[in-house]
This record gives sequence, C-alpha cells and structure tokens, in this order.
Amino acid sequence: MQQLLNEVRTLFGSGPVPGAEALVDWDGFDLLDKETAVRFFAGKSWEAVLEHDRGHGPCELEAWSVLRAPLLSYYGRAHLEYLFETTASDSPDDGFVSQLFHQLYQQVHRHKKSPFTAAQTSVLVRIALQLPVQSTAQGMDCLTDDFVVSQIQGYLQALDPRL
Repeated sequence: MQQLLNEVRTLFGSGPVPGAEALVDWDGFDLLDKETAVRFFAGKSWEAVLEHDRGHGPCELEAWSVLRAPLLSYYGRAHLEYLFETTASDSPDDGFVSQLFHQLYQQVHRHKKSPFTAAQTSVLVRIALQLPVQSTAQGMDCLTDDFVVSQIQGYLQALDPRL
C-alpha cells in the first residue's frame, strides 16, 4: 500500500489553494451541499483539510463531492491520506471508508465517468481492489463488512461492470 500512497502524493493535491469562487458551479443543483462546501473549503489547503480530518473526524464528504472536478482531486488528497492513516490504525474508521467509496461512486454516476485523470482513476481502482485484500490479511473485520465492501464494489462496477 505504500506504493499506492506514494502515487496519491504525486497525483493528488497539486496546485494553489483555490479561492471560494472556484470551488463549485452554481447551477441550481445541490445548493445546500454547495453552500456547506464553500463555507468549509474556502481558503483551506488540502493539508488544512487533512488536519481537520485528523483532529475532528473527516469533513462532510457530501460537501467535498459537489466541488468542481479539478478540486475533487486537490482536496481528495486529504481524504486519501486519511484513508491510508485510518486503515493502518488499530481501529479504522469503517464509516469513513464506506462513505468515501460511496461518494466516489456518486461522482462516476454524476459525471457519467470518473472526474479524475486516467492516472488518478487507476490509483483509486487499485486502492479499491487492494483494500479488502489487505484488510482480510490484517484481520480487520470491520473493513470487510458488507456495507464497506458493497460501497467499494459499487464504485468499481460504476467504472467498469467487469470489475
């Protein structure tokens, strides 16, 4: 998994901190989530979001999911770093893992494809495929429960029904 984390660090989170006006498209959809997203993410770097996740629990992933596509990968870095941290801990946050993959599924559904680059999507797929294997090997039953695995499988099948 260390190799995947290194790829995440290379492919996600690059660029300057976006301004509030760049965060969302005000298209009349998901207005409450977009307002929440602007309040939460405005002026924050992905590092600040990761620190928030570490100190207060993960921010609302629904708010992250309504960001413009390029910003999904910028702030996605925080969520992916937290994913690696929590799945390596003695008490992983299975609710976060499940919700993260649910929101990734929602992105594919919303955009009719992955909103991430091909390289980013490849890393996400490999994480999704490796996570249950690693969790089983480490005896982390909470990460192999049906509600976590079903969200991971839903994401993978939305990308490619053969997965």
